[in-house]
Amino acid sequence: MSSNLTHHMLPILEEHGREKSNLSRTPYKDLILPEEVLRTVLIEVEGIMNSKPLGYVSSDISDPDPITPNLLLYGNEL
Repeated sequence: MSSNLTHHMLPILEEHGREKSNLSRTPYKDLILPEEVLRTVLIEVEGIMNSKPLGYVSSDISDPDPITPNLLLYGNEL
């Protein structure tokens, strides 16, 4: 990584380190989720991310709906 990128990401990396160390002290560190639960969570996150508009959303009601990844992938909003 370049020094500028490292300097820019330092607060994020430090925060990530804190979260990881706090996680090791929680009672959930030995929790094992079934595959079905993990799949459900990932599918829900995918749906949320793919429903976000790719561009500017106008406040004018007469403007067309913004383009989303779901619209591009499936031809309609899910």
